[in-house]
Amino acid sequence: MDDGWETARNPNRPPELKTDPATGLVDMPGAQEWSVLRLAAVAGSISELHIDTAHFRGNYPESVLVESCDAPHATSKQLMGDGVEWRPLLERVRLGPDELRKFAKEDLVAHTASSRATHIRVTMLPDGGIMRVRAFGEAVEPMPEEA
Repeated sequence: MDDGWETARNPNRPPELKTDPATGLVDMPGAQEWSVLRLAAVAGSISELHIDTAHFRGNYPESVLVESCDAPHATSKQLMGDGVEWRPLLERVRLGPDELRKFAKEDLVAHTASSRATHIRVTMLPDGGIMRVRAFGEAVEPMPEEA
């Protein structure tokens, strides 16, 4: 796609996808595709989240999971490894084709929606495309300069 984030087909994707009977979502073991986004400012809380699959009609992810962390001085290496503690912000939720899903504060994990955040990590399962991700919240201080 011209704009957005589109992954290649997951190389570990089994030939036949199985659904978890408890959740109704695809059971996808192994490595997942994810992206870390640095917020414009340190957020005292995140009150709304938008996941947009605009223009991805046949290649949208089945579901998405969003996590947040409070690590203003973390390096890229720390953010991509085990250097920070990621907390759930939005539990895994089903997406649809060519849609803008808006999640209000009530949809977000309660203890994280009221926690400080400097970055969010978006994991798409099993693969597909997302046009844009927007996180809205209350800025409590400027984001420190990157090292």
